[in-house]
Amino acid sequence: MTKSAVNCLVGGLSRKLYAKGIRVNAIAPGVTATAMTKNYADVSDGNYANESHAGRVFLPEEVAEVACFLMSNASRCISGEVIHVNGGNHLG
Repeated sequence: MTKSAVNCLVGGLSRKLYAKGIRVNAIAPGVTATAMTKNYADVSDGNYANESHAGRVFLPEEVAEVACFLMSNASRCISGEVIHVNGGNHLG
């Protein structure tokens, strides 16, 4: 329910604020290599492999690149979207 609420919040805020020049988007990251995921991800060979659809976990820098894109003028026509940064895992 929380995920659905966040998705609705992003869409609703976008509709209200886009005309004022404010874009509202969200990033839904997949498993990311952090201290919390060290037991889930095999990083011994630097591959960051796991059992996900993508075959690996993602680096924090990769998620940050998406955030930088969303903050740039290159994404000025994108608003109200939840960007999934998980290599397609959400498609199940």
